[in-house]
Amino acid sequence: MATSPDPEDPDLVSRQVESERDRDRVVDDRLDPYSSRFFPKEARTERLAEIVRQERQVERIIRSRTWGLVEERCGM
Repeated sequence: MATSPDPEDPDLVSRQVESERDRDRVVDDRLDPYSSRFFPKEARTERLAEIVRQERQVERIIRSRTWGLVEERCGM
């Protein structure tokens, strides 16, 4: 399942090390305006779940538009 943790995630250790460093991070926009643009890495399962959600939304839109056109042209 895409929402359960992935025991074989190759980036797990690097994300844990990053999160340890991020706890000590001090953000001062006056000294470094780019420091607040830090984006932590997502787990593979989180990325996969987001892709599945996006695909479902796209599929929903396509089906809605298709049926709208069929009803419009066929007079249903």
